[in-house]
Amino acid sequence: MKTRRCSANEHGTALIWALLFVIITSGLVVSHTTFLASRRGERDARYTRTTMADTFARSGLQDAVGWFHRRSNQPITQFDPVYEPTANPPRIETIDPSIGLVREFEISGNLWGRYEVRHEEAKDISTQRGDLTPGSVWELGVRAHVYRKRDASKAYDESPNQLVGSTAMKSEIRWLRVNPPVPAALCVDNPGNIEIGPNTTIDGGPAIGIGFRDPAATEGWTPSEPTIDPNALVTGVPAQLASPTYDAEAGRVFSMRLDELRAYTDVLIPEKSSEKAWDNWWDWAEGQDWSDWGKNVDWSTWDGGSDSGGSDGGSSWGSWGKDSGTDGTSDTTDSGDSSSSDATSPTNQSIQAQLVYTENLKLTGELTTDHSLLVVDGDLTDEGNHSTSLNGIVYVTGDVKIDSGKLEVQGVMIVRGKADVGGSSTVKMSYDPEVVENVRRLVGKYRKRRGSDPQNP
Repeated sequence: MKTRRCSANEHGTALIWALLFVIITSGLVVSHTTFLASRRGERDARYTRTTMADTFARSGLQDAVGWFHRRSNQPITQFDPVYEPTANPPRIETIDPSIGLVREFEISGNLWGRYEVRHEEAKDISTQRGDLTPGSVWELGVRAHVYRKRDASKAYDESPNQLVGSTAMKSEIRWLRVNPPVPAALCVDNPGNIEIGPNTTIDGGPAIGIGFRDPAATEGWTPSEPTIDPNALVTGVPAQLASPTYDAEAGRVFSMRLDELRAYTDVLIPEKSSEKAWDNWWDWAEGQDWSDWGKNVDWSTWDGGSDSGGSDGGSSWGSWGKDSGTDGTSDTTDSGDSSSSDATSPTNQSIQAQLVYTENLKLTGELTTDHSLLVVDGDLTDEGNHSTSLNGIVYVTGDVKIDSGKLEVQGVMIVRGKADVGGSSTVKMSYDPEVVENVRRLVGKYRKRRGSDPQNP
């Protein structure tokens, strides 16, 4: 049997095809590698330009809010950060007082971040928000930059330094005042809407027990008297007072409308909350250490802009309950069973936040607040056996009906609708001037509006 031998031409053709295969394969590998490197570089650049710059911008806003908090005389009418390294103690609030509040931080190697809250972009807009005390409302603008520092003697945007990315944001901060209509344990607009049942104690101490509006003095008509069960105890100096200057409108109590107040809350509980939504939120909240919140941490960067009140040294609860799309977070309500249209108090929990806003609140289980302003834009009711202790100021726009369980209020409760407490429940309300003053002090710090508005630098 004869074996066919390949000719030289055939050997050459095979070698050529092999070389072509190697070249094409190598080209594909190199091309794909180059493509991946390009995408990685593009991704890194995008991260540097946007995420880092946004983070520094939000930190700048938070730093500016902290500057307002630290001023002893409130409200602030002049924005003037200082640089006094030789003072005792040193005051280094900025690295360039001629610009405003300016700080720079090393990110990694020669990559640096910088933010500026300029004098011309820190504006007192109190007059634009109504007849307010000067310094009550400020609009703050911040510019943030990420750059390569190659020569420390040059400006951040001056060659050979290279500007990598920039962004700008603005937000409002507001000095919040809380003024109860009268110093009383229970404040109700219309005395005819007051029904006090048995097992109820209302103690005004050195102040008023129950305070209400006096329409006879202001409008010329005589209202019905409060209905108080003989087994109830109402004390104070005096026990009851009809005040001709009584005014529980939100604009008078808070110096702003309720829809405006909503934007400055620490905890915002939407109306259609379910017990499961509460449980999910509390599971998260229990794992947090809130004791030193706001002192050294910029929480606004944790979720792409939670903007959660910004109370320096106070408490905030992140983005729970924010409206979807406000600042990159989504609404956590309506998870699980949402058959109830009311916010239901969680079981065995304590709210440490300073300003809490909810639409209708039904009390079940155990709930406590501590030096808080609780705003219920709707009705406050209860269901079944509960134990509720509210320490602070409670403002209810609708009715309060407590006929089961146990309710204790230490501070002030303000009711715009009907106050019907007692029944088979045990209710105790005590006016505490120290608690009221602490709430006014803690809540009354400059508060940052929820959400930050991006703008072009």
